[in-house]
Amino acid sequence: MADKLAILDGDVMDVARARIPVTDEGLLRGDGVFEAVHLYDGRPFGLEEHLQRMARSAAALRLPFDIDAVRDDADEAA
Repeated sequence: MADKLAILDGDVMDVARARIPVTDEGLLRGDGVFEAVHLYDGRPFGLEEHLQRMARSAAALRLPFDIDAVRDDADEAA
């Protein structure tokens, strides 16, 4: 079984090391956008479509969203 990874503030790490500060706005207010991406042969399927949906959702909630940074994180994690 492959190791489970998390990306937190641009850092890829084992999920056991990931920690969200109690002052995090997403944690305190529940603000956030989410997408689940299937991986096939270790590569995300339909990543661009997922990123575009996330960008639209973030804009609707007036949340900052750096599509290039998220794409880079996905590439690094794959």
